[in-house]
Amino acid sequence: MSRPMTSRPKVGHYTKKKALGAVKALMSFLTDLPDGPSPICVTYFDEAHNLGIRFWILLRLLSHQPLATAMWYVFMGTKSSISYFSPLPMYLLSLRLGNELRKLLLPYIALDFDQNVVKDRQEVTVTMGELQSLEHFATYGRPMWQAHLPEEEENQLVQSASWKLINGHTFDDQDKHQVFAVLSQRLCIEPVLVGSEAIALADQSVAHHMRLITGISADRRTFYTYSPSEPILVLGAANILYNTKEAKRLGRVLDTFSKRLCSSGLVEKGLIGELGARVLLLLARDFATPMEGWRGPNLLKPIRLLTMIDTLFGQTAWTGIVEHRKAYDNAFEDAHVNFTHWIVTKDPLPEMPDRLLLANLWARGAILQCCFNQESIDFMMVVYHGKMDADAVFDPAMLSAAFGQVKYKNKADTTAEQATRPIGLSRDQTNPLPYLALLLELGNESHHGATHSKIKVTIPEATKKGEFQRLTESHSMAAEALRDYRAQAGQPVKDRTDPKLVKKQKAVKEARVTMDTYNRYMIAIRGASADPYGILRKANIETEFATLLSTTMPSPTPQDDALQHMRPLERLGGGSGHNAWMSNYVARTSNEHSMDVDS
Repeated sequence: MSRPMTSRPKVGHYTKKKALGAVKALMSFLTDLPDGPSPICVTYFDEAHNLGIRFWILLRLLSHQPLATAMWYVFMGTKSSISYFSPLPMYLLSLRLGNELRKLLLPYIALDFDQNVVKDRQEVTVTMGELQSLEHFATYGRPMWQAHLPEEEENQLVQSASWKLINGHTFDDQDKHQVFAVLSQRLCIEPVLVGSEAIALADQSVAHHMRLITGISADRRTFYTYSPSEPILVLGAANILYNTKEAKRLGRVLDTFSKRLCSSGLVEKGLIGELGARVLLLLARDFATPMEGWRGPNLLKPIRLLTMIDTLFGQTAWTGIVEHRKAYDNAFEDAHVNFTHWIVTKDPLPEMPDRLLLANLWARGAILQCCFNQESIDFMMVVYHGKMDADAVFDPAMLSAAFGQVKYKNKADTTAEQATRPIGLSRDQTNPLPYLALLLELGNESHHGATHSKIKVTIPEATKKGEFQRLTESHSMAAEALRDYRAQAGQPVKDRTDPKLVKKQKAVKEARVTMDTYNRYMIAIRGASADPYGILRKANIETEFATLLSTTMPSPTPQDDALQHMRPLERLGGGSGHNAWMSNYVARTSNEHSMDVDS
């Protein structure tokens, strides 16, 4: 005889019979407290992922709580995977759970990250010593860093950051998750958004390696993560890389990054070799920094700009000519850099700059990777001309910059040097500070004809007081004359066939170049080996860096140039195969001549 079928009670039955009574009893107790007759009860479950399947059972019970009950529940987790709190309905164990999931809010992720966002003063005066302190670095990022001070010693805080970054384990340079966590803090590396393995990498990074989740799509199928600029974690990452007795740790880390992350298509590799440039400059900064006891390089302390450049090239005679070296020494005698990590921006730098950006990049210890469509430059390194004494007041008027372009073509770019402009740099009209321009042609192994070397340096003409202001006014007058002429002509269709207009365009361009190159020191480097970049030999990573470049940017070949024709308008630079198909359309009579001059 078969047993009769019995229906299972609905979830609401358990809510009414068990949970609701407990809730009413608690609310009744709270009502009698002196704070008031209408209390609101908020219950927090920290590290809620430890509840396991009970988390989902509890959610089902709570979904039947009467709306009039003023009781809220917050489930938090710092070690939880994104997929746990926001799974796709298809991955749930029960169809009913899948249907009920639609009633749940997406996880709330906009928790305050950077405590420096809230300021009690509009203007801040600080000393160089304060900017070089761990207390200052702790004001950026998660509030917990500052909460640890001053009880913890410096080494304890940095070691704690290292420990959190690799989830409390011994660092394994073969572990792609740990390598991704460490390099993300310093190089600003992003995972791709497609592929199950890439999604698992991002999910693991959020759950165990201090990466932040910054967005979830409405259908819960896509989530976005980010390793923001967090200087304490940067110091923790540097501690992992350098505070070791393993001579080849850095090389093995780069090897894992190249082979297990880049080759596997798990991270964004860039388009112009910028990852290679980031590695080179960061290595030069690290190895030029004095080593101190437990911490390795003391990245809290700024270093001289020329010390970093000497370390980058592995020599002090890179200028080739003694007089050029003297000129660089005089121009950058008191110039310092302090960057510890990269930040990538998605917006172009302002043509009309102020010193706000430069001052805050210096205060945060960051070097800026420009957006993909930024004109003329690919990165900006803040430079401070002045004393580094602890009691010296930080003066934004003493800020300048080093600008850089990165190329990965096998042919020399003959226009790139002149095109490098100080965009985003506020310059004093009376006596502008010198600035440095760097051109890194990583794909071109030829020598410069003028120097028979892979490094070519250029120095400006002698400066004169008031000369820059005159050049600025000349450019403004030429630009205004061009605008007035265009307004009067009213026929933009003849831009390239009107001789007067072409002449005015040429005058604007020449005036701008003369203004931009005033007091500019230029270094153009070709190749990507230890020949020009001696830092690769000093860091013992020649092979690993070559692997990184070949993985992220395969060596250009004549066939690659031909293949550019198959990707029209992928790049907009002049002389590119991506644009070889473009025609110069003009409207002219038989005796008119086409004249092409860029404005």
